[in-house]
Amino acid sequence: MLTDKQKEFDWNRIQESITEDAADHFKGDPTMDADQAHDAACEYAESNENVIYTWRSRSVWFESAEVQGYERCEESEKDMDIDARIMLCVYLAYEDAFREALNALIQKRDDDAGCYPVAW
Repeated sequence: MLTDKQKEFDWNRIQESITEDAADHFKGDPTMDADQAHDAACEYAESNENVIYTWRSRSVWFESAEVQGYERCEESEKDMDIDARIMLCVYLAYEDAFREALNALIQKRDDDAGCYPVAW
């Protein structure tokens, strides 16, 4: 059984929180587009305590194979120290989750308005 402290770093629980934060952000700017969503996701990840505090990023990374998977990304350099790599993984996971949540809201808004993106 997980303790409350361990649940704090459960990735599914974190994703729910990120989705709620994205919905709150979207309510504040319901006209945002995908570029603005990307910028907002970067700002969100850069300022999150689970990204900026080493012990917290270690805890998130340790609890989630999904977050650990970001270690295989292009940005992760083999000569980075382990804490920098872990923080990068957590940053990328937070950024992706926030951006995906915002993009889903943007898509829903556009679908509801009858605006469909142009196929490339």
